[in-house]
Amino acid sequence: MWIKIVSMQLSRLGFDRDGGANVLRRTEDLYGFVLRGIDGSIGRVHDLYFDEVSWMVRYLALDTQAWPIRRFVLLAPSVLKKLAWDKRRGSVQVTREQVTSCPDIKPRPWLSRRHCAELDEYFGWPVWASIEATREDTEKEGHGAAMIEDRPLLQSAREMPAYRIESGGVDIGRVTDVLFDDETWAIRYLLVDCWHWSPGRRQLIPPECVKAIGHSELKIFAEARHTLAPTG
Repeated sequence: MWIKIVSMQLSRLGFDRDGGANVLRRTEDLYGFVLRGIDGSIGRVHDLYFDEVSWMVRYLALDTQAWPIRRFVLLAPSVLKKLAWDKRRGSVQVTREQVTSCPDIKPRPWLSRRHCAELDEYFGWPVWASIEATREDTEKEGHGAAMIEDRPLLQSAREMPAYRIESGGVDIGRVTDVLFDDETWAIRYLLVDCWHWSPGRRQLIPPECVKAIGHSELKIFAEARHTLAPTG
């Protein structure tokens, strides 16, 4: 179901799950967080990359800025030790030497498995389950290994505001942000400005309503389940 947003503080949305309170965060509120490694500062959060099959955040893109030279590297959420949201700081369980020596990336709208393989091997991180599922599906369709390696699998959260939402052949607006669970790092909603329906109206669209992501068209094709009527 799409959830209508009328008026609320979108930087912090709370919900209960299994008797505990989890928090939904806007990805744009994480950008610029200063991260400190085991032996000193290593840079700032530049972006998040999430798996478009399972909608789980797989990497934080780190901008090392001027230390030792400007590089962009990927860190798995599993290395995060603590995030202090009020101070916009966090600590991670990696050393400055590991960050200096690990493979870097060029910031881009999406990453394929090929972009991440060298990094995963460096840190010893396991292959994600959804990657294997996608490999099996692609092989069943009769495609070769090259397509598996190049297929877009990780989407940049920072690039999502460039995407429009289409449902039933109708352009209903554009993505303005992505909300994630700050405990599980699961993407829970796309925040959409439904300007075609009503100026200023926003809705939260859960991943289960997304049928496909059109990278070349910069479109997200969504299924409207119990779509809410436009408001005045």
